[in-house]
Order: sequence, then C-alpha cells, then structure tokens
Amino acid sequence: MAPALVLVVLFFVAPVVITLGMSLTDMATTTGLSNWHWNGLDNYERIVRGRFTLLILGNTIFYVVVTLTSTCWSDSASRCSAPTSSRASVV
Repeated sequence: MAPALVLVVLFFVAPVVITLGMSLTDMATTTGLSNWHWNGLDNYERIVRGRFTLLILGNTIFYVVVTLTSTCWSDSASRCSAPTSSRASVV
C-alpha cells in the first residue's frame, strides 16, 4: 500500500498543489519562472470579469453535451447505459 500511496502523491497530489500555487501568482514561463509576484485571487477575478467568459463557458458546455450525446448514440452505446447483471439474484 505504501508504494502506491507514494506514487499517487508524487504524480497526482504534488502537481495539483503546485498548479494551484502557481495559479495564485503572476508566474510566466517566459521569465524563466524566477520573476514572479503573489497575486492571490486576482487571476481568478480577471477570468470571471472577462469579456468572453460567458462565451467560453457556453462553448465548453456545448462541446461536452455534443460529445457525450454522440458517444451515447454511437455504436458503443453500451458505455452510457446502466449496467445490468446477467445472473439472477439469489435471496
């Protein structure tokens, strides 16, 4: 169990924490990651107040709905249906 936990922390938890920390700064890869300042939630506020935020959100929702719908209606529709048991239940 311990080796698996180390791998989960190394490859999932650590990158998520690093990414969240970076999102709270004005860090840019063009500056070599050395010249950055703490912004707090300013980046997220700028996203929410952006002129195209509702358009981008609408496009994303449209893409998800179309993709899921087409996947469920395709030949592999078994992925979208509820699982059924082939064995009779014994009481």
